[in-house]
Amino acid sequence: MLEGIDNIRLNFSEGSLLFMNITLAAIMFGVALEIRIQNFKDILKYPKSAMLGVGSQFIILPALTFILVIILNPPPSVAMGLILIASCPG
Repeated sequence: MLEGIDNIRLNFSEGSLLFMNITLAAIMFGVALEIRIQNFKDILKYPKSAMLGVGSQFIILPALTFILVIILNPPPSVAMGLILIASCPG
């Protein structure tokens, strides 16, 4: 099923890369507009919830993905992609 996945070539032109970068910047800016000072005050008031979220994102999710990769034994490129995606915050 995934044997030929390493042979796939993605060709991005300069225009499409520029479009993707602008789109990503617009999305990030839109998310940032929703952040208020009260959000930061809430984190200081309830640090347990924030630490649980950070711990889940940076420790638990990558560890579970690593275990899943060991169990499923996908091709190396797919395994690396899964672990990289699981390790990215967000």
